[in-house]
Amino acid sequence: MKIFNCLLVSLAITACGGGDAPSAPGNTAGENEAGGGNNNGGGNNGGGNDGGGNVGTLLRGVASQGGPMAGVSIVAVELNSQRGASTTTRADGTFELNISNLTPPLKLFASNSRTAESFALTNVAFAGQTVAHINEATHAVTQAMGNNPTQARHALLSDSLVGALSNYVGNSATNFNTDPNYRADSTGIDGVLGQVRLAFVGNGILLENRTNPTQRVVLDTTVATPPAVNLPATPANQSVSVAELRNLLLAFEAALAVQSTNASKFDNVLHPDFVDTDGFNAQEIAEISSATNIKLERFEILRCFADTTSTQDRCLVRAMLYANAPDETLDFGNPNFAEVALADKFDVIVERRNTGGVVGPLKIAGGQFRPHAVNSYLLHLTDTTIQAAGTVFASTTRSDLVLNIDPTKSDVRAAQLIRTQNTTTSTLLGLTKPDNGQCAGVTGLVRNPLNSIDCSRQFTPAGLGNLEVDSRDGRLSLALQTSNAAQSIQVPFVRVKSGASVRPAHFPTLSTNSLQALHAYGRATLPPTALNIELSPPNGFNEVCITTDTEEMTPSVCVRKTRQVSIPNNLLPSRRSSYVLYTVDNEGNRFANRYNLQ
Repeated sequence: MKIFNCLLVSLAITACGGGDAPSAPGNTAGENEAGGGNNNGGGNNGGGNDGGGNVGTLLRGVASQGGPMAGVSIVAVELNSQRGASTTTRADGTFELNISNLTPPLKLFASNSRTAESFALTNVAFAGQTVAHINEATHAVTQAMGNNPTQARHALLSDSLVGALSNYVGNSATNFNTDPNYRADSTGIDGVLGQVRLAFVGNGILLENRTNPTQRVVLDTTVATPPAVNLPATPANQSVSVAELRNLLLAFEAALAVQSTNASKFDNVLHPDFVDTDGFNAQEIAEISSATNIKLERFEILRCFADTTSTQDRCLVRAMLYANAPDETLDFGNPNFAEVALADKFDVIVERRNTGGVVGPLKIAGGQFRPHAVNSYLLHLTDTTIQAAGTVFASTTRSDLVLNIDPTKSDVRAAQLIRTQNTTTSTLLGLTKPDNGQCAGVTGLVRNPLNSIDCSRQFTPAGLGNLEVDSRDGRLSLALQTSNAAQSIQVPFVRVKSGASVRPAHFPTLSTNSLQALHAYGRATLPPTALNIELSPPNGFNEVCITTDTEEMTPSVCVRKTRQVSIPNNLLPSRRSSYVLYTVDNEGNRFANRYNLQ
């Protein structure tokens, strides 16, 4: 639950939180095509009135993704023009859109840009249609149709998709697109989406069992009539009620909202030995949540495990939490403050426990690496040399796999990052703890046990594509050895993304004036009191940070929008040989530009 730690930092110094992966193309397109949010006089009222009292043609629907998409922008755009309409969803994800002045077919976008994880889901509404939902199923069908959607093609692909899900929807006339009974409450149709992940891939629509991701089929949409496919049902001993899981997370959200530092408020939602990824226990979370309003944005099942005599309904679940907080509590010379929604995703284990033959309630058991603090991510690093005039000389970009382990929590002496493919295992990275005071010759590690210097140097993967797996796939694991030679700890879930689409635009940069200011700041004869510099997150990322040159890259100052800042030297020390500018994507991978002062 990195968000809790992050929120504390945000209140003390500046906003923090995972950066944003590049936005989906539909997000940008929807906002641009809408002509700056033209709502034809009645978009944002949610009731369909045109501002003059006349009721126009309404298009109703529900926007959902792991729960209702509440308070997000709904945009409808004519396919052959830039005319559009917009509105905002209610708390239950429902919306009403005035389309009286628009000519179908209309491309619909549900865009959430308020959190660190921006996303856009889509659908197409045709002539005469009064109901159009927006969810992962409609998004996959819309993508499969391409740039020339037709009502007949939409109906064919939707019916084929329902047929592929017959083990989940039964024989009912289920319609993800126009069913008037659709609710974003993890029951009925929405419950099916909670059990099955849908995504458009190159040759069609991928359907994947969320509880067992090895069960998957592809609906071929490259042909006129897709061949029938059928996704296997979830085994009875490897399933969980999506509605019950949602109720548990909502109860957790309600407990977070209780203005009390007493950990007993979590008794009904957390197992007694709960510890999250960052080492927070229930008491520490209670103290944080009593001062910060934390909400559940959405959730998804990553995988579930077969029942045992001691645990049932054991699943790995990813949740998105968000909270409103000031953009910068220190303004660095800029008096403009902004309220933003800080958000972060975290993975937890939920399970029932059998005690004395009695099966208990579903509760949250702990964080992704409970109870050991482990962090692995990919660092994409570009070295840039700058001169006093702001002239730059850039070197090639290096991509490193970094593994950080906190030995104070796990007493780690050595670690291996292991990849499993079918029944074959291989070691991607092996780490050994150095002797006291030594890091020389160590290719990768935790921290120096004497002075806590970070010795977890980089490992450059030979094939980054081979690392594009995460805790949903379950193919990466970690083996830890402690000071007890007979003890070995297995950490089954490691999330690492390769960032295969790394592009120059992902790396933060500085203008010529800012480069000159940074050079003067670092090379000053007398230490200056502040660095005046403009910081700007790369397009599609949520945040940019600047710090001194360390591989750990603990941020000194982070901003969530382009702004001129005055950074005092007690936050960013002067007279250094280099500084690092970096941003972080949704998986925790870092895109960094290290500026070496010549």
